[in-house]
Amino acid sequence: MNDRRATAFRALQVAVCAGVGMLLAVLSPGIPWGRWPELLFFTALTTLALRLRIRYAGNFVGVEAAALVPAILLLGSPGAAMLVCLLGDGLAKSLQRPRRFSLANAFDVAQLALAYGVAALFCSALNASGMTWVTVAALATGVLMVFYFVNTALVFAYLELGRVVPRGRMLEIAVFQLVALLLLAPIVILEVLVYLQHGVPGMLLAFFPVVLAVKTPIGFLLLAAGGASPVLAQTLFVSLQLMYLAIYVAALANLAEVDELLEMVPGSRVSFPLLIVTAALLIPARAFVVSAFLFGAPRARQQYLRMWPFLAPADMLWALSPFLLLHHISFGLALACVALLVYSPFAQRSLVLMGAGGVSVEPRMR
Repeated sequence: MNDRRATAFRALQVAVCAGVGMLLAVLSPGIPWGRWPELLFFTALTTLALRLRIRYAGNFVGVEAAALVPAILLLGSPGAAMLVCLLGDGLAKSLQRPRRFSLANAFDVAQLALAYGVAALFCSALNASGMTWVTVAALATGVLMVFYFVNTALVFAYLELGRVVPRGRMLEIAVFQLVALLLLAPIVILEVLVYLQHGVPGMLLAFFPVVLAVKTPIGFLLLAAGGASPVLAQTLFVSLQLMYLAIYVAALANLAEVDELLEMVPGSRVSFPLLIVTAALLIPARAFVVSAFLFGAPRARQQYLRMWPFLAPADMLWALSPFLLLHHISFGLALACVALLVYSPFAQRSLVLMGAGGVSVEPRMR
């Protein structure tokens, strides 16, 4: 790294750290100290989420959004959101072994707090009234996108000046991070809506799929490396596809009852046609996947992995389908089923990586 680039690299880190300090000082009068139990809860949840982060090509995948975006929407204070982010990230880094206190670590904490602070200011500027699911969905998606653009700009400046990763990989990093944040959007929306009704226990239940999505695929991959059965992986994978087919068919077969349920939800004019269209489109997609995997179509795994970024958001949307059974089951049971279905897209991808789709596994010598 030449002297000019090194100077710019260091100046970027110092400027972001100083900017965060000044912005927090300006916003601190608006922090609702009277809600200190909630501040402590969101700080603890943020610390947990940051400890779960996955490093990808020199950058971290933003699963902490599952803790910080609800904090932005529920606390209604940009200063509180920045404080929660700074404390949570600081605690997460202090728990690492070995502890490393450096300007690079300070920049990592500061740029994250700055990005979420700007996203919180955006949310506050909208001054939305009410907390219907449509409002929550719009605010959560907007906050995630503002965070994404600010965070991407700061991280890319850091990666470019520091020559941390090749320039050609930056687009790949940006797309991967965008997909990860979009997949978190339904979880964030569910967390906020559940917290308003059931408080901390409900939000922890809604947050649990994030833990599963981060930790369980790693275990699956280790199991596959140790000789897991591709036949078992394929059986489980096809079973999940058949489960989705059953959900789509059941929803289309009971449109009158579904329409009656959705009439009680704001935005039913959008959600009901969306349900019909997505079900109609996903039935042939699932049928294609099932037939490709059952009959060993060439490159079935590769084709599914290319489809996964498009199927996963639809699966996250249909994870809310247990609420369509509220005439037959309790709200608590429906919520538990939603929490499991939110994890399903990641489980499917893990099963494909384990060997579903015709990967040949040679028997090991004993």
